[in-house]
Amino acid sequence: MRDETMKSLIGRDIHTASAGTWTFATLDEFQTFELTRGTNYGDVLDLEVAAHVKGFLTGVEHDFQLLLTYQKSKEARTLMFVKPL
Repeated sequence: MRDETMKSLIGRDIHTASAGTWTFATLDEFQTFELTRGTNYGDVLDLEVAAHVKGFLTGVEHDFQLLLTYQKSKEARTLMFVKPL
């Protein structure tokens, strides 16, 4: 589940006051990635994650606490929202 969650963030942008806009470009950017909490609402899944990232090209580092909201079906789960905490 950890790897699948990381992969779902690739290409996503987040906006924070401290980091500005960050786009997850590659899996290699993740220095640490921890699933800290999960809540299942039936067809919706909320995951809280803590991640330390390092920019692939820039080397800039940030720590993020994120809430990821997924829509679940029998076939797959789709990332719908990414919210910084």
